[in-house]
Order: sequence, then structure tokens, then C-alpha cells
Amino acid sequence: MSDEPDPRGIAVELAVAAARLTRAVTARDATNGEPAAVWRALSILEQYGPMRVGDFALVDRCSQPTATAMLRRLEAEGSVKRSEDAADRRVALMELSQSGRERLTGLRRGLGDRLGPAVAALSVEQQRALADSARLIGGLLGDLNGTD
Repeated sequence: MSDEPDPRGIAVELAVAAARLTRAVTARDATNGEPAAVWRALSILEQYGPMRVGDFALVDRCSQPTATAMLRRLEAEGSVKRSEDAADRRVALMELSQSGRERLTGLRRGLGDRLGPAVAALSVEQQRALADSARLIGGLLGDLNGTD
């Protein structure tokens, strides 16, 4: 029996825990009735900036018609705005509007309200370890996505 960590096992545990956490905190009752797809769409546009619908579909792992419908809906609601691609004026880029940023902030505030009491119940040492882990995971995701 080895005391060495198992990177693949850790990766699986991390992915499973993250998926469960995401499902728990993005449940409709935790996000003022917003579907998880809205949360995801706004977050993708915040993370990647202006993007073509096809690129959005690739990142969101959905079909282009599904991406088109979601982005049109968010545009009609004022959370997303359309702009021209400077390199090719025939192409539309979709980006988060100020209203969309505020909407995402509100969703995240709801997440904090839902998860905050459970974190507050942890010891100070556990809270610090969790904060350190969150930063570590953020860096790992930046490495995987090729972003900061």
C-alpha cells in the first residue's frame, strides 16, 4: 500500500464532488427559479467574452440550434447583446450585457445565500482549507482551459 496520492483518483473525486455541488446550488429553488442553462450561459459569456454562437455551442456542449435559442432568449431579456465581429462583419458576436452581469451577480449571491450557512458551520481551519482549495481548483481550471 502506497502513501503516494493517486492523481487520477483525485481527479475523479473532484469532478464528482464538483458536479454534485453544482447541481445542489443551481437547483431552481436556489436560483430564483432560473434554469441551470441560464446560469451556465451567462457564466460562459462572462468567462470567454464575446463569441460566435457556434463557439458558444461548443463550450456549452449543446447543439447550435439550442445555443441560438438560448442566446436569442437572453438577448430578448436584455442579458446578452449582439455586436459585429471586427474581423468579419457578416458574423455576429454575442456578449454579456450590463444587465446580464447584474443577473449573474444576483444568481451568485443566491448561491452564497444557499451554501454560506454550510460553510459557516465549518471550523475556521476548514473554511481556510476550503478557500485554499477553491483557489487551487480555479488555477487548475485555468490550466485546463488555457486561460487565467
